Amino acid sequence: MIPLRTPPSTGAAIGTQAVDIGQIVDRSPISALQVRILVVCILVAMVDGFDTQAVAFVGPSLGKAWGLSKATLGTLFSATLLGSALGAVLFGRLSDQFGRRALMALGLAVFGSMTLGSAMSRGPADLLVFRVLAGVGLGGALPSLLAFVSEYAPARSRATLVVICMWGYPAGGALGGLLSIRLIEAYDWKAVFWVGGAMPLVLVPLTLLFLPESISYLVSRNRVEQVRRLIAQIDPTHVHAENVTYSMSTVHELRAPLRSVLFGTFASSTYLLGGSLFLSLLLAYFLVNWVPTLLHDIGLPLNDSILAVVALNVTGILGSFVLCRLVDRYRSDVRIVAGGFLAAAIAVASTGLLGNLPHAMLLGLAMVGFFLIGSQMALTAYTSTYYPSALRATGLGVTQAMGRIGSVMGPLIAGLLLSTHLSPQQLLRLGAFPALLSAFLLLVLRHTSGLARIAWVGRSQ
Repeated sequence: MIPLRTPPSTGAAIGTQAVDIGQIVDRSPISALQVRILVVCILVAMVDGFDTQAVAFVGPSLGKAWGLSKATLGTLFSATLLGSALGAVLFGRLSDQFGRRALMALGLAVFGSMTLGSAMSRGPADLLVFRVLAGVGLGGALPSLLAFVSEYAPARSRATLVVICMWGYPAGGALGGLLSIRLIEAYDWKAVFWVGGAMPLVLVPLTLLFLPESISYLVSRNRVEQVRRLIAQIDPTHVHAENVTYSMSTVHELRAPLRSVLFGTFASSTYLLGGSLFLSLLLAYFLVNWVPTLLHDIGLPLNDSILAVVALNVTGILGSFVLCRLVDRYRSDVRIVAGGFLAAAIAVASTGLLGNLPHAMLLGLAMVGFFLIGSQMALTAYTSTYYPSALRATGLGVTQAMGRIGSVMGPLIAGLLLSTHLSPQQLLRLGAFPALLSAFLLLVLRHTSGLARIAWVGRSQ
């Protein structure tokens, strides 16, 4: 926890009053400032969802235009995700020095301009470079996005607001799919990248105008007056003492050691949670990126093939709402999330059996979105409540990093399997296994989590 001390004026009392800004946020009603932060972050998440899935929307057209193999398409699908992983590491370190707002704006500018570059690509090599660089910018914006929402949200509604912000990603994918159908019909595949690149560039000035700086960053930099102005917007009734020490508990959380998360008390839980997220994201990104191409290959019109991704995203939002409500109602029982992944395994295997009925596959994929993407978001919400407060940010960061690796590998592995002449139906049936393994890991977690928490409490006393 980093203190922030205001300079005492002449005649001020010698003693200081300690104020935790987190407590002010927790006890105050949600202010206009916090609503504005949530809206901007949802818009950024929507642009992210559109941009990440843009290659999937143009995949069938791109494959025909350039005569690309399935393995090459898989590499292009994974390029943005690989860049995103690199960007998260690079920009995450820079945000400590330059602040989250500036890094989010820079990330948006990078991935917007590189997406415009994607529209000017003359071959797969050009496109690969532009997609990796776009991903670097994307990865720079995302960590700041979730940190903003979490930091400014009161504890009583933090998980809900984080999940609402995460809805921006599938919402952006769904709207992007509908828009891409029109753009490809009216122009060609390059139009999807022109629009996808322009939107984040429009958000750059909006981010700088309407987002405040991270309050924990201001605390760490001793920006007294800026902290006071933000507190006044969050809680206008708060009275600022002359001689006060401000602190932000989330700063302490973000700097929690990795030892307990990776090698100590919670190590097994971290690997089980991270492994489950790894497998589910591997499957989700395989589906999101490959579904339009696979359905088009088996005879579905291009527009209907893209609509399948829209269905995946929309039902994913509905599924996350239902499953997160059940997790809250039944006190974070991980069996609910495990059951969701089990249902996702059944749905994706069933979809693979409907190969002779392409339009019936659309309904099957809608069910996959409900259970798979819904369970994924519920798993993130569950993870945010699983670790004790001192380890929460570290635990979330590590498990999300493990999941990100799965998102990179999913499209790549699918492309390699398809290059061996595996049919789309066979590949979909194989997709049941990652979801089954995710459910299994969470059930193992249920039988070991109590021991980890007891050990942590024992060490803390």
